[in-house]
Amino acid sequence: MARIRLRSLKLSGFKSFPDEVELAFPGKVSAIIGPNGCGKSNLVDAILWVLGEQRTSLMRLNQMGDVVFTGAASRQPAGAAEVTLILESDDGNWKETDGRLEVRRRVFRTGPSEYRLNGRSVRLKDVFDELSGVGLGTRAYSIIEQGRVGQVLSARPIDRRALLEEAAGITRYKARKHEAELKLEHTRQNLLRLEDVIGEVKRTLRQIKRQAKQAERHQKLENELKDHLRRLFTIDAHVLDGQRRDVQKRRAQAQNEVAAAAAALAGSDADLGRAREELESARADTEEAREEVANLLGSRERLEAFLERSADLLDNLRASLDHTRNESATLQSNRGSLNDRIVDARLRTGTLQAELDTVREGVAKADEAYQKSDALRTGAEQEAAQQRQDLLRTISTLTASRNRLGDLERERDRLSYALGQLAQDRSYLAGQLRPIEQELSNQPLGVEYLSLGSRLDIRGQQGVSQDLLFIGSGGGCGTAGSCRDVIARADDLW
Repeated sequence: MARIRLRSLKLSGFKSFPDEVELAFPGKVSAIIGPNGCGKSNLVDAILWVLGEQRTSLMRLNQMGDVVFTGAASRQPAGAAEVTLILESDDGNWKETDGRLEVRRRVFRTGPSEYRLNGRSVRLKDVFDELSGVGLGTRAYSIIEQGRVGQVLSARPIDRRALLEEAAGITRYKARKHEAELKLEHTRQNLLRLEDVIGEVKRTLRQIKRQAKQAERHQKLENELKDHLRRLFTIDAHVLDGQRRDVQKRRAQAQNEVAAAAAALAGSDADLGRAREELESARADTEEAREEVANLLGSRERLEAFLERSADLLDNLRASLDHTRNESATLQSNRGSLNDRIVDARLRTGTLQAELDTVREGVAKADEAYQKSDALRTGAEQEAAQQRQDLLRTISTLTASRNRLGDLERERDRLSYALGQLAQDRSYLAGQLRPIEQELSNQPLGVEYLSLGSRLDIRGQQGVSQDLLFIGSGGGCGTAGSCRDVIARADDLW
């Protein structure tokens, strides 16, 4: 059994020792005597604490940070607590340090503990191993505090066995055995988990093998699909080239018909202008005829009023003549005196008859003028109605032409959009065909495809856009038949 003795104990900031205090123990037996509350138990707590004690209840603490000096009325609290214990052995232990072992423990108020052996930073486990090798420990017989003697004497045999095993120095080996058993159990658990992982990996490996076979089959099918698509794209390129040439021919025809329709529309606009001028002239003639008819109607009304007055006057004259004749019959006796009156009456009658004839001639002339003016008015109205119908037909033709022009413009927009789609399809096909150009470049089919692609590029960049702009600059159509032909030719492009 190793002979170990306590050489010195140094405290700084530990419990009731705010300042650094060093206690030396030169003899074999040392006793510390003092009144209650002077800190004797704190020295035992310091020895337990520096040896690695972790139970706060054994050191009368609520938490490990309470070992730091908390301050007093005239002293500031300490920031850390440190205890240094120096042990001495005279039987060959710790030869590298001349038989001395310095154990130091430091703790900050808000941090973990720090352990050092002979100035080297170590773990708590290293401290336990070093001390258990010489029979020291926080729960061994080497430290028996107040009340512990009675517990040892009255302890059960199994508890006393623990003290004897520690005194015999086998506690360290039992601790190592327990640690090894824990490691073995941990290794056993790791092996079980490893077997589970291996089983899972095997299942995953089988699944991956199946997926690899499926991937190989997929790659093979994908290569075959690429070959078929390559052939299909080549055939589609030839077909599209032929369709494009047909479209260009139809577009040229549509351009000619659109140009003819534009010329016809221009002629229709000129005819419409002339018709409008003739209509305005006819309207002016109609207004003049209406004014002349109104004047003739006024003259007729005046003549009719004059005739009515003349008829009344003639009736009065006839009545007077009858009265005169009656008077002449009754007054034949006075014939001589009345001859003068008869002569006067006859003269007056002749005058009135002449005036009546004049009036009748004026009435006849007025009737003839009225009939002529009526015929002229009727002819003017018929001519105005005919011109109005012609104008309506011209307006209808112009409206139809403008509607057809709007249809042609919409058709032009549709053709522009369709040609844009063809350009996009050409770009897409060109992008799809680029990866296989190198494969086809050394074959006759590849040479033909490359020449076809160059023709598509030249025609797509020059001919299509220019032809489309020429179509968009056209006008309407002259007749309904030609407009329908233009639309039919334009629809045939697609």
